[in-house]
Amino acid sequence: MVNGPAQCVIAGPPEPVDRLMSRLAADGVDARLLHIPVPAHSRYVEPIAAEFEQEVARLVLRPPDIPLLSEITGKPLTAGEVTSPAYWASHLRHTVRFGDALETLFADADRVIVEVGPGQALTGIVRRHPHRPAGITAVPALPHPEEHASDLAALLAAVGQLWSAGAGVDWPASHGSGPDRRRVPLPAYPFQRRRYAVEPPPYLSAGPAFPGGPSLRPSAASPRTTPAPAPAGGTDDVRTRVAQAFRQQLGVPEVGPEDSFFSLGGDSVIAAQIVRLLRHSFEVQLPLRVMFRNPTVTGLAGYIEEQLAVLAAAKEGTP
Repeated sequence: MVNGPAQCVIAGPPEPVDRLMSRLAADGVDARLLHIPVPAHSRYVEPIAAEFEQEVARLVLRPPDIPLLSEITGKPLTAGEVTSPAYWASHLRHTVRFGDALETLFADADRVIVEVGPGQALTGIVRRHPHRPAGITAVPALPHPEEHASDLAALLAAVGQLWSAGAGVDWPASHGSGPDRRRVPLPAYPFQRRRYAVEPPPYLSAGPAFPGGPSLRPSAASPRTTPAPAPAGGTDDVRTRVAQAFRQQLGVPEVGPEDSFFSLGGDSVIAAQIVRLLRHSFEVQLPLRVMFRNPTVTGLAGYIEEQLAVLAAAKEGTP
């Protein structure tokens, strides 16, 4: 599977894969094992390809009403390919070239791309693709699995983003059979998107960082040490460097302090890259679970600042 110039998936026996993982690690290339039980789109499905083709031949195949792209070539599918059982058997076996399909979509610089289905993995790939034109918008229809958000709220937000990007919206259909909607007068001044509520940092919220994991809230028996001034420039410097890591790894031009890492197209692979970069930058312990618990610049920077304060206090107390 080739998702883009900097992301691909390979399949093979355990030993060669392990050797490749070692070589990639030695070269400083991020790689991780995917626990997928079915090695689709590889030579391991060749024994069933003929049987699969026979099963597809039992179906009535018709040309599509809307254009489709081939994941084998990344080009538009012809009517002959769509109605050919041999094509779908070939699709089962050969490499998925999602990155090439994106290159075809990118030919229209005003296109809006919507990910239909659970998660936001494909949206993230689109947003990080180095050849994506600035005018192309990628919108997920549902929240990321790590986000504790309502599916309906995510869908409505997607509709709003599509409308903002210039896509047509069937408003009566989106409203359903509910009550009539009315226009609401808004203040004349611009929205500044500023919050003034005094709230505890998100990384001190109750509950475990992941199901079955330890809580990040300090216990009553171990009161939190009063934070010392953060080194290397203090709070602003930490947040700036965390935001820079977000922008660099996500491939986005701007990241707000409260923008969710997952809403920006992040996934577990990108999270591991950001954590590794910040560990090296700040020389602190930074478990990957903290990234999932604090997916914003503010939350992650706050956790790092506390770790820096603990290290600074330990150094002061060392004889």
